[in-house]
Amino acid sequence: MKKYILALLFAALFAAPGEAQSLDAHLRLAGGDLSELHVAYGEFYKVQPSVVLGLEQRRLHDDDISVLLFLSKRSGAPVDMLLGWRHAGMTWLVITQKLRLKPSIFYVPIPDHVRPGPPYGNAYGYYRKRGRRQSAAVFDDITIRGLVQLRLVSEHYGQRPEDIIQRRMRGEKFNGMIRAEHKKKGAKRKKSGTSKEKKGAKKKGKHDQKQYDDDDHPGKGWKKKKKH
Repeated sequence: MKKYILALLFAALFAAPGEAQSLDAHLRLAGGDLSELHVAYGEFYKVQPSVVLGLEQRRLHDDDISVLLFLSKRSGAPVDMLLGWRHAGMTWLVITQKLRLKPSIFYVPIPDHVRPGPPYGNAYGYYRKRGRRQSAAVFDDITIRGLVQLRLVSEHYGQRPEDIIQRRMRGEKFNGMIRAEHKKKGAKRKKSGTSKEKKGAKKKGKHDQKQYDDDDHPGKGWKKKKKH
């Protein structure tokens, strides 16, 4: 299986755009339980799912893959460079500062009345008291992972951040959220596609009937022959 996945990954890297989409479909199937994550990360960060699979194969945790792709997108830095820094032992905060980005990029706006608990309580509490410039001290890897995944689930699936925070505080993991929301999104797409097909078929039926009526009708230029 590993050789099969690696072969598909290598092919995807050098495939034409149309071929890459087909290969990515095979990669999703080969990826097993994490296929929804591959697709979700690919859609949100605008990369091929094969890129996500490649990072997974290089011993990067699912949440860390999301952080890496987030920082790469924000900074324009190559994925491989960030991966090298991470494997060298750098924390996500150090990498963020090395990219000359402010830790405030991780914050997701939430209503003032929301008082999040773990793992968000310290970050938002410190932010509200001290402001963005002095909030770097609370950004350990766990907090950064949580904020990045909060943004992904909230923005990609159209969910309110405070609702995602509540789900996380109840113990729901982001992997489970992403899989659940991905399935809901797929079901909506399927339902929408079926509705469009039915609407198109109905419209086509009306067009065919009109065409039949037009062909059968004599038309404005026709004049009835007079009886002699």
